[in-house]
Amino acid sequence: MGTVDVTWSGIPCRDWRHASSADEQFPEGSREAANNYCRNPDPAYYIGLWCYTSDPDNSWQTCDVPMCTRGKSAADCTAYKLCISAGITAAICGRF
Repeated sequence: MGTVDVTWSGIPCRDWRHASSADEQFPEGSREAANNYCRNPDPAYYIGLWCYTSDPDNSWQTCDVPMCTRGKSAADCTAYKLCISAGITAAICGRF
């Protein structure tokens, strides 16, 4: 589970507690535990990660969360995800 909390355009994500999605739809087990991280509580509705935004003109938006490539070790994938969540570009993080 990642900790990206901004949309692809840089809009901060809102906390999931206001959402009507059921707690069990979140990988953390609750809306509260999901904080304001990019998630997809209903993959039947939308494929990919997204969040509700803090922008009144855009209620929700997709998130640009790069996936770790297959064949990489768990340690490499963890390092890559931490690098991305720290706001470092994928080009720099890509060495993981």
